[in-house]
Order: sequence, then C-alpha cells, then structure tokens
Amino acid sequence: MNLQYPSSPRRGIPSNFQCRAPNYLVSSRLNNEGVFLVLEKCDYRQATRSFLRALDLMERDSKHLTARKKVFETVTSRIFSQEDTIMNRSMDRHNGLKGSPIALRAEYDHGLDQYRTFYRLDDSCEKHATVKILFNLGRVFHNQGRFDMAADCYKELLQRREEVSGNDEKLVYLAGLFSMGHCQYKQGDLRALPTYWAALSVAQKLEQRHHEAACINAIGMVILSMPAGKYQVALQAFQTSLEIRRQCLSEDHHEVGTTWNNIGQSYYKQGNYPKALEAYNQALRVRRLNRDAPDGIDVTATLLNLGQVCY
Repeated sequence: MNLQYPSSPRRGIPSNFQCRAPNYLVSSRLNNEGVFLVLEKCDYRQATRSFLRALDLMERDSKHLTARKKVFETVTSRIFSQEDTIMNRSMDRHNGLKGSPIALRAEYDHGLDQYRTFYRLDDSCEKHATVKILFNLGRVFHNQGRFDMAADCYKELLQRREEVSGNDEKLVYLAGLFSMGHCQYKQGDLRALPTYWAALSVAQKLEQRHHEAACINAIGMVILSMPAGKYQVALQAFQTSLEIRRQCLSEDHHEVGTTWNNIGQSYYKQGNYPKALEAYNQALRVRRLNRDAPDGIDVTATLLNLGQVCY
C-alpha cells in the first residue's frame, strides 16, 4: 500500500492515517508533531497531547502494560484535570518570553540542566522510541517548572534500562538521569546528588569525556548548595570539570564559562574574594563571547556576581 504521508507537521496528521499505518509509524509522526509544537509554536498543551497519544500507541503492543497504565493513565489524568488552568497559564507565560534569552530557562546556567534537546523519530521501528517519547514528555513539564510531572516521566524512562544498549540509547538514558537530578534539586530533594553520581557512571561508559564533565560539574553544584557547605569538595569537582572541558571543548566554550562561574561561587562562599574575582572575570570573558547564544542571560548573572564580590 502506498501511503501518502504529510511532508510537514504544519499540515497535521491525516484523519485516516492512524487506521492505515502501524502503531510505531503513527507514534513517530505524533512525537515529531509534538516536537514541532514545542519548538516552533510554544504550544505545550497540544504538544503534551501529541506525546501522550504517541506513548499510548507505542505501548499498546508492548510488554510494559503496567508501565503504560502508570504513565498514560496516572499522568494523563493529572494533566488534563488541570489543563485549563495550569497549562494555559504556563503556556501564556512562556509565549510572553518568546524571543527573550530567558525563553528556554527560568534561571541562569549553573550546568544542572544540561540535556534539553527534544528527540525526533524516523519512520523505522526504533526499539528505544518509547524512551525518547517519555523524555520529550518529561521535558515539556520540565520547561514549565512542573517538576513532579516531569519526574514521573523520567522515572518511567529510567525503569526501562533493558531497552538501553547502544550509545544512542545510553545518551537518552543519561539525559533522563541528568534531568531527574535537576528536578530533584529544584524540589530540594537530597537524592539529586546520588542521581547525578549515577549519571556520571553512565557518562563514563559513553567514553565521551564532555558528558563526564557535565556530571562532575552538576555534582559540585549540588554539594555547593547543601547546608553543610563542603565548599572545598565542590571546588575540586568544578576544577576537574573545567580541566576536562578545556581539553574536550575549547577555552571559549560556553560550558567552560559556566564552570568558571561556579568556581567563582565556590571561592566566594569560602571568603576567598581575590580568587572569586579572578574566576568571575574568566567566566565573564567566555560568556561575553557566547552572548548571542541562548546563554546571553548568563553575562548579566556573572556581572551581578562580580558586583557582589566588589561590594
């Protein structure tokens, strides 16, 4: 049968497409429609519907029937019972920020939320497609600050370790762990630290050291924010991350600027103001070079940090 597929998500999915095509094919189109709605339209409400429909279809013939009930029924009921209030309010707030450097983040970059890319699917039957859809759905909630809802999706993703084999799947799994750590951190959950340590373990298996550096930086940031205040331990983590990032990326990469800024914070909390000033100046230099990137807000944050030291 020669199916006529839509060439662009703008045209939508034909009404009779679902009854003619295999579940995985419909799911991939629904997933990609959701990605389009988030990235191009900032329409979180409809994107959520697309991801949930994609997830439901993908799970119908799978062995994860209890998982499907957990995610699709529990999460769906929570979403749509609140959609006319919370989701519309979140979408309006996001639309108001569209075009601003704050549009994809509610805070400047500490390196705690590294993996924010939405995954598209092709028309082949990807065995790890469900993991990618779960991550996309989690990111929709994550970007709105709905960390409990995002955590539900990430938890389900992390329970599917048997679906993780190749590097592509491991990277999605790493993204899920890292994002779970950020949700826990934002909710004041101390489990963020072991979650980031688990992410580091996965990153080391990828044999791509910049992923290790991201995890080490996040570990340092969680330690730095703890009441106990083990600032020297945090500093050692940042210095290790910085060394790796300078080797793997470049001296002027925006992630290097992030780590310099975190080193400045660590020195500042220890009362070592000359070292803090030096680190913040390094961060400012790098961040100004990247000010046209989505990290432009970070220049302002580093300037504020510098002012705090000088004051």
